[in-house]
Amino acid sequence: KAWIDKYQSRFEIIVIQNGEWLKNAYPVREPALTVESGSYESLATDDGFSSLSLALAKPGVHIRVADHQKVKRPLLLVQIQTEPSSWASVTNQVTLGEQSELKVAEIFLGEGRYLRTELSQLKLGDGAKLNWMRRQAEGGESFHFSETSVELASHSYLNWTQLTQGAHWHRSQIRVDIRGAQAEAHVQGL
Repeated sequence: KAWIDKYQSRFEIIVIQNGEWLKNAYPVREPALTVESGSYESLATDDGFSSLSLALAKPGVHIRVADHQKVKRPLLLVQIQTEPSSWASVTNQVTLGEQSELKVAEIFLGEGRYLRTELSQLKLGDGAKLNWMRRQAEGGESFHFSETSVELASHSYLNWTQLTQGAHWHRSQIRVDIRGAQAEAHVQGL
């Protein structure tokens, strides 16, 4: 917790520990940003393992930015596993309205032997911009699976960077559905 606290002046912070959102730990101060408990009823997947994860998942968070709103400070999304020999499955959703903007830095942390599954759904409205940097930095005994699906409306922009280190086994996939003219997706990983 101490290392997270030092970022409070520069970031909005959301912490998900063992699949549970620590809602009261870091209240959201940014008026353009709405964060609430997630819902997985609208999520769908055609992958067998993802379907199993979804059936057992905790609802995570739903992050929203209204039309024509720019979130001034970046969002730091910390997903940490502190229970060894466990399975945490969580779903997260992000919805950006028309002409809205959000920057996200996400980090996965944990030590010991456990399985983490994370399913995310991102929806960008017309002209929305999302910059997302994800770092998976879990211990060498962990198992990590993540699936991210993105829908891009007309003129929307996604810049996605993923850095993966650690974990005994890791699988990450991102699917981008370009649904409108002149939408852009820049996806890179290492």
